[in-house]
Amino acid sequence: MYVPRPAWVCCEPIGIASEHCDRSAAVLVAQLGDEGVERVGGEQWWRWREGELVGEWVWVRQKWWPGAQEEEEDKAPQRKSVLYVHGGAYYFGSVDEHRYQLQRHARKIGARVFAREFQTSP
Repeated sequence: MYVPRPAWVCCEPIGIASEHCDRSAAVLVAQLGDEGVERVGGEQWWRWREGELVGEWVWVRQKWWPGAQEEEEDKAPQRKSVLYVHGGAYYFGSVDEHRYQLQRHARKIGARVFAREFQTSP
């Protein structure tokens, strides 16, 4: 089910190449250390393994916030980001169905929200 976005919300589909996911996983493993890796179930099971990771960035247009000056600020990096993982056992559901929650989080927190798309085909 597609949920349209209001004019004050920006949505940007994005694909993250597998080599970036692998580099991120290596950094996470280094930060967790041996004990931390063991606690999360090992080094391999949670890694992204299906090629490009597809998702969507959602954020609120800056010009709608009090005191905002320029429209160019819409794409400026924000200091806060949220990783949103929706329910559905990593199989059911989509970013389209959760867009309302994503835009609410982005507005209330003042952050960009990234949501992974689990269904890549209809």
